[in-house]
Amino acid sequence: MKETTKVILAGMFAAVGIVLPSLFPMQLNPIILPMHIPILVTGIVVGAKYGLICGFITPLLSSLMWQRPPIYPTALAMAFELTAYGLIIGLVYRLALTKNNFVNIYIALIIAMIIGRIIW
Repeated sequence: MKETTKVILAGMFAAVGIVLPSLFPMQLNPIILPMHIPILVTGIVVGAKYGLICGFITPLLSSLMWQRPPIYPTALAMAFELTAYGLIIGLVYRLALTKNNFVNIYIALIIAMIIGRIIW
């Protein structure tokens, strides 16, 4: 995949991560956590480097644009959590040794979510 394509995809996933939470009612946001999904997909599709960048800027931009989540402490903590999600899932998915892609995705997802929640 060309570098230009990676940048465009990362920007698209960041935009989806900013817009997606506004489609859900406020009461469901703590339960569903729709901002996390595009970051996890970014780490898998585009790679760890872009997952890291998207994970850091998405909650901060969302907070600056719509004041959701509040910049301190929620958006700042989410920035580090989503950075871990994007980085870890990208690295683990690429380094997984099994040949079955679905197993790789599940292993990477579980590891990334555990480490991200620890960082939160």
